[in-house]
Amino acid sequence: MILAEERRPGKVPSGVLLAAALKQRGYRLRLFVAGGDEGTLRLAECLCGQRCSYLDPVLCGSGGALRSLFQAGADPEALNLVLAPLGSRSGDDAPFLVHPETRELASLLGGGLVPVFCADTSAMVAARTVEEVARQLESAPEVSILGTLFLSVPFPREYQLLDRDLGRRLPWMGLGYVPRELERPEPSLGDLCNPEVLPRTLIPLRTAAAHLQSLEDQIQWPLFGALARVGCAWEPEPPLEPLFSRPRVAVLRHPGLSLSGEGPELLLQALGCSLLDIPLAGGAIPRECDAAYLPHGLGFLALVQFLENRELIQSLGQILLSGRGLLAEGGGAPLLGEQILLPSGKGARGASLFSLKGIYREPRPGSQTRLFVRARAQGPLLGEGESLRGVASKGVFLSGADPQGGDWEVREDPVGAPTGMEGWSLNRAVVTRLRLELWSCPLPVRRWLLGRGNA
Repeated sequence: MILAEERRPGKVPSGVLLAAALKQRGYRLRLFVAGGDEGTLRLAECLCGQRCSYLDPVLCGSGGALRSLFQAGADPEALNLVLAPLGSRSGDDAPFLVHPETRELASLLGGGLVPVFCADTSAMVAARTVEEVARQLESAPEVSILGTLFLSVPFPREYQLLDRDLGRRLPWMGLGYVPRELERPEPSLGDLCNPEVLPRTLIPLRTAAAHLQSLEDQIQWPLFGALARVGCAWEPEPPLEPLFSRPRVAVLRHPGLSLSGEGPELLLQALGCSLLDIPLAGGAIPRECDAAYLPHGLGFLALVQFLENRELIQSLGQILLSGRGLLAEGGGAPLLGEQILLPSGKGARGASLFSLKGIYREPRPGSQTRLFVRARAQGPLLGEGESLRGVASKGVFLSGADPQGGDWEVREDPVGAPTGMEGWSLNRAVVTRLRLELWSCPLPVRRWLLGRGNA
């Protein structure tokens, strides 16, 4: 089921509260986030106590890759819930435009779509918005509308008028509404990734989810499980061939490094890897590990614990010198450099495994920039001319001694001119400030794990 929500700036997405309420009511969930919203992903993981994956048709590069990612993360015995943006309007009197990638996502997955609308003005305005969306979705007959939900409804009578009016206009089932009093301000990404602040940040959100799940008349809870079974039968994608060697990959863990989603790990597991969690605050990477992965996040929140763990830094150096695989992406990458500039303006040292300088700034809300990279020469991950896709990490900057350095040419359009360079490598180690979509390049990842370069 795809919950496609009309998002409200500065407010917690109601889809996250609905997911947490479903979990509290005993539903077995698997969670996905479309639109690349890191705040929504982190909120969903914290409130529901489980991992979450990004789903992005553009970043995956093909419908088959996106379906393979979903298939790797989905559970046939669970309610597989995708939290997606429905669309937006440029002004009060402007038409509502459905997000084209959400429509494409519903078409590729063959799952049912539940549009979620704001109804904080009047039943007439809300009904007009729903009709606008219905007209746009009619152009994609392969998208199945399961029902509708409404947000910020001021009182039950207003919802009754709205539901009755829409029942005469559209054959869509009403699943209920989220009362206005359950709206909550959206926490900052820093609060969601800071282990010291996180517990008290979640208290009002867990309270709102508990209140929501107790509302029997406002939400038709039994319909979620029933309607999610409606739709096309899933045609499995061919599985990836697992590596015979079964590589062991160490994944470094810290709440500050929690914004990559589960997608990269799902690909590693699909390729036959066994994953070993290594906390940044204590422990080191065992010698028997074949590779290590440092995820994206707000790395400056993990800096002190990382630098204090000398045993971990030494084991990373051994991986680098021994020619084993190492991948550091996004906000985790500056930790391996020589110098780090923190959001406060203070300087700090890094692990000094790469001759790089990293800069952290507080991430600001807003849309993310998708980037397309192509290797200009043979490297440990990409061969010459090979490409992958990723997202520019907000508030993270990485540079080497050579301003023109980097292994990859960066483009904002696959066929556009290069706008910069990205990606640094040493032996089989790769660092980049991008949050990579590894499902866009499974064959290079496979070769990288095998340690065969790109020959």
